[in-house]
Amino acid sequence: MFSRLQQLLSISQDKSNRLAQLYSRVHWLDSYNATLVAQLNEDNARAEQTTPLEERIRGLERELA
Repeated sequence: MFSRLQQLLSISQDKSNRLAQLYSRVHWLDSYNATLVAQLNEDNARAEQTTPLEERIRGLERELA
């Protein structure tokens, strides 16, 4: 009986350690994802700024043609 309890305790500790590792990975992925979202937002803002410039350039090119 005591040996079975030791086995169960060992399994429980292993699972606890594995969950801690997974939690750490999830936390890292969450932080990394937030960084990617922020970069995407910045890139989208830059893209929105260049579009009017490109339209103005096309307009000037049409005027010169």
